Amino acid sequence: MLLRNSIEKVMLDSGKTLRQAMEVIDRAPHVGAPSGIALVVDGTRKLLGVVTDGDLRRAILEGLKLDVSVDNIMTKRPVTVRQELSARMKLDEVSSRVREISADRKAPVRIDQVVVVDDSHRVVDIVNFFDLWRQSEPKSRQLAVMGLGYVGLTLAVSLADAGFDVIGVDADEKVIEMLQARTPNIHEVGLGPLLNFHLDKNLRITRGTQDFTADVYIICVQTPINRERRPIFSHIERAARGVARLLKEDDLVIIRSTVPVGTTRNRLLPIIERESEMVGGRDFYLAMAPERTVAGRALRELRELPQIIGGLDRTSSELATNLFKTLTSTIVNVDTLESAELIKLIDNTYRDVNFGYSNEIALVCDELGLDSLKIIRAANEGYPRNMIPLPSPGVGGVCLKKDPYIFMYSVRDKKYEPRIIAAARSVNELIVDQIFEKIQDFNRTYHRSGKRMKVFILGFAFKGVPETSDTRDSVTLDLVAKLLKGRSNLFGFDPVVRPEEIEKASVRSTSVEAGFKGADCIAIMNNHPLFSGLDIYPLLESMNKPAFFFDGWGIYEKEAIEKVPNVIYGRVGSP
Repeated sequence: MLLRNSIEKVMLDSGKTLRQAMEVIDRAPHVGAPSGIALVVDGTRKLLGVVTDGDLRRAILEGLKLDVSVDNIMTKRPVTVRQELSARMKLDEVSSRVREISADRKAPVRIDQVVVVDDSHRVVDIVNFFDLWRQSEPKSRQLAVMGLGYVGLTLAVSLADAGFDVIGVDADEKVIEMLQARTPNIHEVGLGPLLNFHLDKNLRITRGTQDFTADVYIICVQTPINRERRPIFSHIERAARGVARLLKEDDLVIIRSTVPVGTTRNRLLPIIERESEMVGGRDFYLAMAPERTVAGRALRELRELPQIIGGLDRTSSELATNLFKTLTSTIVNVDTLESAELIKLIDNTYRDVNFGYSNEIALVCDELGLDSLKIIRAANEGYPRNMIPLPSPGVGGVCLKKDPYIFMYSVRDKKYEPRIIAAARSVNELIVDQIFEKIQDFNRTYHRSGKRMKVFILGFAFKGVPETSDTRDSVTLDLVAKLLKGRSNLFGFDPVVRPEEIEKASVRSTSVEAGFKGADCIAIMNNHPLFSGLDIYPLLESMNKPAFFFDGWGIYEKEAIEKVPNVIYGRVGSP
């Protein structure tokens, strides 16, 4: 094998200074050379040591001067692999060396890049650890994403855009038909053009698992909860069985679904091992890499947010790490599968608790006759220790409504029972009852109980910023269910959600103008920017009077709305 020209650009003679090593590393990405590493060699190109950007940072923090010789900080026995070995043997040699170093240091060691040398220990190449693994398999770039919802589809398209061959798999025939017709089944900024560009090139969509195999399987199916608020495992277990039947030696399985702590090791690993008749960590690799994006910004956040990785073993973690490094530059490796599972639950329950706190303030303000928005804004202003969110019409979305219960399920048989998380979830679920009561109070006060009150609801997606079409676990649907029992005549509008989705909830889809006209009550239930730009006064004038204007997100000032005679302004936390 000939020396790659770009490798010469990261070579450094013995005796060169830290400053010169820093210059080599800084220049490398701009000249097509491997980044983050410099190779210290002698006059024959024999490898003497390796210096990374991390080594340089540590040296500077320890007070070493930049004119000190690089020989003082270089790793003199770096991980190398011999050129003549097969791809499989190279991988085995590197893995063995990493385990040896980890044992010596009594701490896990992570290797990003491996130096390839010849029989005389002269530098030939630098390979990425994940690329080394991929080269050991004939189908070196084949990934399968199982589940093409909000998590799976955005990931599949992003991986295709990163250069992988991707197979997207979903059990829903309608989803498959839409995607094969180049129509995204979800609303996500930028998704349509990327899907259209990669489909039938390096992205294939299929319903079954009979007509393909892959080298990496990423499970992105949902884990919903039942009426008793316990997780339903059937979807992810079915996906695990499907993957296991396709699995071959050295494949990598990545769990991306949100699951209770311990699910990957104690529930999914036994299924995969039993169905495949292979052993995890020996015959195949397994990692947990929880999804962390928000609907509406997923394509961007897949490339910007840190990715959490927890592996069954060190090799599993390394492989998953190097896969996701093709999307994002920041990887956070954790010690175990369970750590990665818990971090996802912490992310979402933290937000639910925060919102529960602000919503409880709103409920208290209701009782005291005070304005919660004004009070929270005043409390936050110029005070760096406060970042209290503003109240909302409850907390919706499949993640924030579900994941606190999955968190609590994770410790169901332990001595400690979470209290704050349970209380916050209870408060957030109470908000919809408060909204319904405000509407009913208005109805009773103005003697409209004998007729069907027209209620026009704006916003059916669980949030408006960033915009999404996702109505799963939307608090709007909770309110709709209560209003239907109260015999209200319901009309609805959402800038993103398709009219047929609104109609499915027994709500008549209509335009903003038609919805306001003759309405007894308006309820703004998400914070889509369109709602703040309405020509509000003509719309208010067209309502049936007296009228109730419920502003769930405090988009409008009470004084501005009540300029129109016989229009009553309300929200949770407003006197």
